[in-house]
Amino acid sequence: MPEFNLVCTDEDGTVTTKDFSSDTLPIVVEKVEDFLHGVGYVFDSLDLVVGKSDPVSYTHLRAHETVLDLVCRLLLEK
Repeated sequence: MPEFNLVCTDEDGTVTTKDFSSDTLPIVVEKVEDFLHGVGYVFDSLDLVVGKSDPVSYTHLRAHETVLDLVCRLLLEK
């Protein structure tokens, strides 16, 4: 089962971590959402959207990447 380690460092140097294992994407999204809310990010929810879409280049995806996208991408690249 894949293992995940989330780490956030606040402006004052406080480090918050969360470790978990999951083999399903919806649970990963839920855990990331809980972590981000816990460290102060304000948003309604992370949505898991699975479907077929037109392919785009990696460069195109990176050009539109947000902080939340970056967190999810780094998790998935582990």
